[in-house]
Formats: sequence, C-alpha cells, structure tokens
Amino acid sequence: MLVSVGLVFAASTSTANAKDHVDAKELLKLIQEQQKQLDALKKALGETQSAQSSGGEASKQNSLSNVISENKLKIGGTLEIEATNTDPFTADTNTSDLSLAKATLYFEAEPHEMVNTFIAGVFQEGSSSIDLDEAWVKVGETEDVPTYLKAGNFVVPFGAFNTNMVSDPLGLSLAETKEFPAQLGYSVGDISGSVYVFNGDTQENGESDHLNKFGANLAYSTSISGASIDLGLSYINAIGESDTIEGALASATAMTGDNPGGFGVNAMLQSGPVTGIFEYITATDDFDSGDVAFNGNNAQPAAYQFEIGFTTKLNEKDLVLAATYQLTEESQALGLAEEQYGVAASYSFLPGVSIGLEYMHQEDYSSSDGGTGLDGHNATLKLTGEW
Repeated sequence: MLVSVGLVFAASTSTANAKDHVDAKELLKLIQEQQKQLDALKKALGETQSAQSSGGEASKQNSLSNVISENKLKIGGTLEIEATNTDPFTADTNTSDLSLAKATLYFEAEPHEMVNTFIAGVFQEGSSSIDLDEAWVKVGETEDVPTYLKAGNFVVPFGAFNTNMVSDPLGLSLAETKEFPAQLGYSVGDISGSVYVFNGDTQENGESDHLNKFGANLAYSTSISGASIDLGLSYINAIGESDTIEGALASATAMTGDNPGGFGVNAMLQSGPVTGIFEYITATDDFDSGDVAFNGNNAQPAAYQFEIGFTTKLNEKDLVLAATYQLTEESQALGLAEEQYGVAASYSFLPGVSIGLEYMHQEDYSSSDGGTGLDGHNATLKLTGEW
C-alpha cells in the first residue's frame, strides 16, 4: 500500500515538473488529492488491523472451546447450607446455628477414552481455607477394557455408606478412610472389585514407615423380579487408618499395640418405591487399651446401620422419606453415640436444588461404660445446590 502511495506521488510530481509554469491553485489541488488518498489508506489499514484483532480473539475462544471439547472437561460444584438445632448427647446444653456447612468445586476431564482425571476442592464449616478433597487419575474401565488403575488422593473402598438420611451414618463416621492409594480394579457384568495399597499415617511402635497398608472390596449387583439387589464385602488390614480412629489415637506414629484389620458387609434392596439398607463395619481384633480403650479395656469398635426409604412424587418431583436405626459397639472413646435413630425427608423441587429435613435422636454410652449416660438430638434443615 505504501508503494502505491509513492507511485502516485511520483507520477503527480513528474506531471507537475513537466509544465513550465505551475499554478499555485493546481498545486494545492494536487496536495489535497494526495492527502485524501493517504487518509483512505490509513482507514483501510485500521480496518484491516481491527479485523485481524477480532480474528485473534475468536481464534483464542475457539482454542479454549476445542480444549474443553477434546478433553470432555466438566466443571461442577455443590453448596450445602444448614440450619441446625443441637442438643449434644455428651453435655446438657442446646445450640442453634445457620451456616455454609460445605462447598465443593470439581474439575473432571477425559483427555483420552482410556484416561479419566478428577480434582476437587472443599470448604467446610470451621475451616478458614479451601482444602484438597480429591485428586486422582484413572486409566481403563471402558467397554473394551474392564480393568483399571486408579491413583491419587481419594477415599478407599472400605464400606459402602449408602443412605437416604441427611446426616452421615455411624459406619461412615467410624470407618471412612481417605488416603493416597493405588487401586487396581475390574468390573465385569454384575461383579466388580478391587485391591489397593497405600502407606498411611499410623505405625506400630518400632515399625518403619513403609507402603504396607492394603485392602480389597467385592460387589455384586443383580435384579430379581423387578427388584434390584446390591451386595458388598470389604476389608482393610489396618482400620486404625480411618479418619476418626486415627484422630483418636494417643500416638498415630507409635501405637502401643497392633493396628487391627477391618471388615465390612453391606446390602441394599430396591423394589418399586421402597429401599432397604443394611451395613455392618467392625475391627477384626482388639486395639490395645493404650491406643483405643473401652471402659479401661481393649476396644473392638463396630457399627450397624438399618434403614428403610420410600420414594414418591410431589408436584411431579421426587420426595424421599427415610427412617433409620444405628448403633455402635465399644466406640465411646471415638466420640460416637452408642445408638441413634431418626427420620428424614428430602425433596428435589428444582433441577439441581433440593431441601432436606432430619431429626436424629442420639444416646451416649452409660457411665459404667465410660460415657455420660445422656441423650440428645440433632435437628437439621439443609438446602443443597448442585451444578
């Protein structure tokens, strides 16, 4: 474009020099014409640069869209807002509160049909920061490859902890174990299972820090006469790694006695609108009383869960009603109730939004077993938003 301007100017100048006498008005006219040409070229150049810039932004947007599409990226989260009234079973007091009980944000991607990745952050009431909740990568478990390898930070498959209640069951409070394991699993038809290994945080007195904690689980799902049945077994060689038990140990890195194994069995039956749930979790042997005691003696913690649920429709939206009875054994030192029973209702009144109401009565161990002998309750109204 600049070459063209130079040619026009040169041509015009040559024409002017060919004349013996150049009129001032004609010279001014030539200059004005050249200025118009320059203005037109500047305008065209500006429009070209603007178009290139817009094209660049569109290219960036297309690139981001391609990254999301190619990796099948999903972003989601959950907000749980709770209003509670609590009469604890360990003291004769009563409190009420309204709080953001939990907030999670997760990213899930599938960069390849054989690869799935997941990372989630969580904020919980009482915390002043966002913590890592889960982060893992899984290779396999496709229609053609039923086996998989999963590694990262996640809850190991010890226990099922199914429930229609608002609060967690006692089995989960006793046995949930979040670690940094490597898990090898499979899923073929109605049968699935896995084995896993991790280091953990607990060590028996004099034991070195090694990758020596492991476990396995097996699940079976079937359907009989329109009713679905889910059965499961799970084992871990060190139940002291559970979040609750580890937190109650006098010294997690120098346990006085052995770290016993754990065993769990669970079942869920769904027939029409009715759901029945059962789960049993127990240590396979005693803890030394220097680690976990019950009434001054060695303790073998265990938890039972019995639950029934009923699903119906209210304004064409799911309304789930549930009732439960749960109890523990030799778990007073872990801060768990000896027994609890309650009712709950959950209603999904909008897509991604539900409200739950629960009343749970709790009873502590007797004073002869080291408890208070008191009872209490938790009444909870929870609003949950998921996206």
